[in-house]
Amino acid sequence: RRLRRTAAPSAVRLGMLAFTTLLAAQGLVVDVRNNHVGEQFRAAVASFAAPVLRSTAPRMMAEPIGVRRFLGDLEFLGPCRFIVQGSGAILEAVGAFDDMRMSETLKGSSLATVSVDDTFECHINLDRVQAAAFVTKAGANGKQLYIVRLLDAEDTSLLSVMLHAGAEGYEEGAVEFWTQLRDRFGDKVDLTATEKEEAA
Repeated sequence: RRLRRTAAPSAVRLGMLAFTTLLAAQGLVVDVRNNHVGEQFRAAVASFAAPVLRSTAPRMMAEPIGVRRFLGDLEFLGPCRFIVQGSGAILEAVGAFDDMRMSETLKGSSLATVSVDDTFECHINLDRVQAAAFVTKAGANGKQLYIVRLLDAEDTSLLSVMLHAGAEGYEEGAVEFWTQLRDRFGDKVDLTATEKEEAA
């Protein structure tokens, strides 16, 4: 069965909602699935949401926040490299959080599924995700890497999500949006799969 969205939208989504409402008032409809339009829209949202992000929370979060809300805020990072490292292999693929659905398995596990057309799909077990960390480091070619790591109860990385740079570099606004998220949540934030559901 589908999980309901959290009752209280995050600061990022409030900024995004206000921005899209302004566009709609001008008779504009944005198709973020169009790569060129999506890139411009993410850059605009990153700029528009900045004061909202800065004004709504301190750097240290007092309580764990909902993992579904957190993952939803990653939508406007644009293309990302999803990395899973096992004991004998590493899997990497380029995807995005643009199309994310919540569901439960027959065994009761909460899942987030993100996909891009029929070329990419990733399932995240929300019950295993206990925290997230924002990390930067230098890449092999000297380029700065911007990473969000989803961690389990032992701080082991379940999934690393890294901004994907194309031939011309990162999408416009992607680094700024990543930085604003880190400023909002801090270098590390505790997450919980238990979230309040909207009233029926």
